[in-house]
Amino acid sequence: MVCEGTGLNKLKREPSVWAWGFWDKIAVSFLVPIVLAEFPDKVSTYRCPGEPRPISRAVHLGRLSRFYSGCERCPHRHDLGLLPPKLARRLREHFARRASDASGRAEDVAQPAWDAGPSACRGSHSAAQAPAVSGERFVELEPVWVRRIAAAFGVALRQRLGDWRTEPTVVMAGDGGAASARPVAAAAEGLRWAGCHVIDAGPATAGSLVSSLARLAAHGALLAGRSGPRCTATTLWLWHGDGRPLDEVELEGLRQASEAGVARPTRRYGPLRRVRARQFYLDELAGHYHGLRPLRLVVQSSSPAAMEEVASLVERSGCQLLAGGPTIGPLARQVADRRAHLGVRIEEDGQRCEVVDERGCAVSSAQLIVLAAAHLAGPRRKTVVVEQPAAGHLGEALGRLGLDVVAVRPGRAAVYRAVRAHKAILGGGTDGRFWYSSADGTVGADGIMTLTILLRILSRSDHTLSQVLRSGDLPHDGRGGLPAATHALGVPPAAHSG
Repeated sequence: MVCEGTGLNKLKREPSVWAWGFWDKIAVSFLVPIVLAEFPDKVSTYRCPGEPRPISRAVHLGRLSRFYSGCERCPHRHDLGLLPPKLARRLREHFARRASDASGRAEDVAQPAWDAGPSACRGSHSAAQAPAVSGERFVELEPVWVRRIAAAFGVALRQRLGDWRTEPTVVMAGDGGAASARPVAAAAEGLRWAGCHVIDAGPATAGSLVSSLARLAAHGALLAGRSGPRCTATTLWLWHGDGRPLDEVELEGLRQASEAGVARPTRRYGPLRRVRARQFYLDELAGHYHGLRPLRLVVQSSSPAAMEEVASLVERSGCQLLAGGPTIGPLARQVADRRAHLGVRIEEDGQRCEVVDERGCAVSSAQLIVLAAAHLAGPRRKTVVVEQPAAGHLGEALGRLGLDVVAVRPGRAAVYRAVRAHKAILGGGTDGRFWYSSADGTVGADGIMTLTILLRILSRSDHTLSQVLRSGDLPHDGRGGLPAATHALGVPPAAHSG
């Protein structure tokens, strides 16, 4: 019995429909509703934050499945489609955690997604704070600008090579803190977007990062650290492949390029590999820590990587590291309370250091540069590079040690060029940043090297640091006190800084 008016009876009267196979009709009847549900008419409403053009739902789901950070602020992030339940659960937990971390933070409320990145920044501007160049570094950066500057740096390296087919190699590192994870990831994205071969060196200081450039045959280096009174602002340090830091003119050019947008040099995404580059650096310094006197020292630093490197070196000796971290209290008070032999604060991601003696009295940079030069000077006449504000006053003191003094204008790039050009054993000024030359010709500012030299000097005898500063190892001012150069600089005698 055939029921008139049914769909089956209608299909029998249309042979063209029955020309399809049985399984074709079954597939169409089941798949069409699913396809229509998965690809609605409002496909064009999917738009990643900061991107000028809409995307399809397939691209939207693909980015979600890869935990694309731009999705963190996307209004469609909860549309998970037919993603696997386990992946969907992880995505919901991830978005909830990011929303909790971002509550109350202006950068996550006002700024667009940092992953909009170079591909979307061409001709566009972010509501986030624009980058600032200060002291030959970028300061107060937000991740959206870290990525754009890294992309501009990668493009500049390609232009410097002159061969667009060559992939520049960039060694990248962070200071090891949890807060620097996002800037490091943003820098890696920007460099790879520019087609660079990125080598992730892991946590590192400026000294250990620069020392790895020659071994890794890199064309540049990037270090994302933290600065500010609470170590909450990102600082970006950049170097050329020979270890020369970018000067203010070059950084200003990168800043302007990051704001205007750069053309992508290649459609190929650069590769990334990981290397523990600082191990080379630690192995080189390890030899200086054998046979040291059992000294007690207090070291403070806002860089977790600097504290790890110091701890790794000190544990190879008979010395004792008493305290660390940026919030343990005034350095002078810690040294006095713990009866340590000296205290050192290492800042600027390992490039600069401040020293106090066993009494908690500050040791000036003028004293340190004379002390380090006396230790490094050999039988042949050597050269020391000094920044101009201190060159005139330190010249006499260093001349008594049989050293030639070369005066240069202040600045990291200027001191680097002079140290390398004159093959100087040391370079520095009055800010606690001292430059050293390694055996392979690498030149870098390294506060950990300054600490190492102090430990070697104190291990020569049983004298305290204050006694060494007053002893015949340094030129006196005629009264048995501090070096004459220190008084000429207008620096008062070491006073308690607690």
